[in-house]
Amino acid sequence: MSLTRLRQIVALGGVAALLLADLSLFDDFFFPIRHLWSQGELLKLFASITLFLWGVLASFLLFFSGRSLLRTITLPLFLFFYLFNIGYFTAASAPLDFQQADIIVRNFRWFVREALENYGLSVLPILLTFIPAVLFAEFLPRLSKLDLPRILYLVPISAVVLTTIGVVYTNGLFDRYPSFFRVPSMLAFVGLSSVYDGQRSKV
Repeated sequence: MSLTRLRQIVALGGVAALLLADLSLFDDFFFPIRHLWSQGELLKLFASITLFLWGVLASFLLFFSGRSLLRTITLPLFLFFYLFNIGYFTAASAPLDFQQADIIVRNFRWFVREALENYGLSVLPILLTFIPAVLFAEFLPRLSKLDLPRILYLVPISAVVLTTIGVVYTNGLFDRYPSFFRVPSMLAFVGLSSVYDGQRSKV
């Protein structure tokens, strides 16, 4: 086996391990699939699984598409969303959900201050890996000899839009997407949702 081939296998295996670690954060990954199937929502089920597979493909192209200005600008954001989800799980023992995303969006300054005060030390190791992770991912296509065409980076960009549509379409039920796209989609879903924030009715 040539050294180039070995590099490619290690690089692809590394990204696959990142995805498995990410998706393993769900206690019951298959719950939305079973629920949609039991409710006869076959169209939603088919669309959700299709978008999930698109997200998996997009995760690999995120790392191995040819380097470009668009990739250089947006890659740190995608990696931040991934590490944010890992850090959030470390602090809360659960993946980011709609309610917590709503709190973050509507109380951003309060959330950041409270998170730093209460969980800063627990997520510090993850924060310290951010810059090295960005630098490594930026040069990974050249290191692994998997420098795919730059145009393929549009797949990860489209995955954010498509997974947001998928989350909205299922009203947040199916959210089993890679964190690179799931976290911004959840935040966008909260922004598009109309949560009542007025005076409560009397009992």
